[in-house]
Amino acid sequence: MVLPDHAARLPELAIGQSGAGKSTYIGRRVFLAAGQDRQVIALDGKGDRGFVQAVTDAYLAVRPAGRPSTCSPTSLWTAGGATRPPR
Repeated sequence: MVLPDHAARLPELAIGQSGAGKSTYIGRRVFLAAGQDRQVIALDGKGDRGFVQAVTDAYLAVRPAGRPSTCSPTSLWTAGGATRPPR
């Protein structure tokens, strides 16, 4: 399946049971986005390091000079150096 360009630029949410292929799907979408010179933001609610590596590898496979940036789950809740609890 090939999405039209306007649809391919929309945000996506991958949900499903464990082992359903979500990470594989996201890795492929990241690979395609990198090939179209688009930025990618991928969030993993569990903080799985394997997921982070897979997404990074998929992007760098197309754009080896890319500069991926990752953050720890807790850094999402910081502002001005102070940790804020989730709302």
